[in-house]
Amino acid sequence: MISVLRFDLNGPWSLLTRADYAFGDSDGIFQLQALFRYAVGRDRQNGILIGYRYKEAELEDGGLEEDYEYKGPLAGFNFRF
Repeated sequence: MISVLRFDLNGPWSLLTRADYAFGDSDGIFQLQALFRYAVGRDRQNGILIGYRYKEAELEDGGLEEDYEYKGPLAGFNFRF
């Protein structure tokens, strides 16, 4: 299940959110993400991203179970051509 929402804010700013849950060979992978995007470029097709991500995963293989949790800020650049 994936849910992605985009909110256009004032001027070149937008807020991108994402929530997803996956299952299958794992016991489950859960992710939440919120990013602010500042549009740049001639046609504002590129963007500078800054935000926060939370991700947890539960994996089991042959009786060995592992739990992972990742969280923290992130930054990036998104481009289209």
